[in-house]
Amino acid sequence: MQNKRHLARIQLPKPLEIYVPEEKEPFGLLIDVHFEGFLVMHRRRLIKQKQLFAFCLEIPHDWGDFAKLSFQGEALWTTEDFSPELYNTGFRFVNFSKENTKAIQRLSEIVAIPNEPSDCASGIA
Repeated sequence: MQNKRHLARIQLPKPLEIYVPEEKEPFGLLIDVHFEGFLVMHRRRLIKQKQLFAFCLEIPHDWGDFAKLSFQGEALWTTEDFSPELYNTGFRFVNFSKENTKAIQRLSEIVAIPNEPSDCASGIA
């Protein structure tokens, strides 16, 4: 399958819990991110393509001088993870603010490990 990813992913040193503001439990774990989108591992089986979500994410204080990001994501694709009962969904940022773009840039400079696109990547994010 052809790799559609245009930008290198920013592989996080450890996954971060990502939340939907109305829910008490984490939506899932943020695995990697880039300036167009992000990858989340989760337990939700039925996520539709083009489904929109509002997310918030708390960045560990030792990773930088910003604490919380709020943003929207549109689901592009979902696949089963290698672990039973887990799924991976690629999201595209929607209405991403300049402040959030700067935060992702800063995060990449402080903690990120650049990860070139894989030949077996199935979609964008």
